[in-house]
Amino acid sequence: MDVERALVPPSSAVQTCEPIDTAIRDCFEDLLNRFAGLERMAQEGLIRESDLKDALRRWFFIIGERDKDKSHIRNLRLFIVEGRRETAMKLFRRFDIDLKLAYPADVASFQA
Repeated sequence: MDVERALVPPSSAVQTCEPIDTAIRDCFEDLLNRFAGLERMAQEGLIRESDLKDALRRWFFIIGERDKDKSHIRNLRLFIVEGRRETAMKLFRRFDIDLKLAYPADVASFQA
């Protein structure tokens, strides 16, 4: 519940400023920055795509398949898209997860 509440998309009028929510958002910001760093390393040829996929396969299975319909994962996707984290989104696309394509359905689900 805390993660779901903390990752309410920035466009929402209900985003909270509670210390726990701020701490959770900071942790996800750090994770997304690290994902973006890995994507940049792959683009520069410093990491092979196969190694990258092997290392991150479990994360993207959880985000893109296993838990994709859970509200905290939906909010994470909205958090990423609305925060314009383009490099992290490129990494998601390596795993066939197009966050911009999912965005309209995610917004509708959030507003329901």
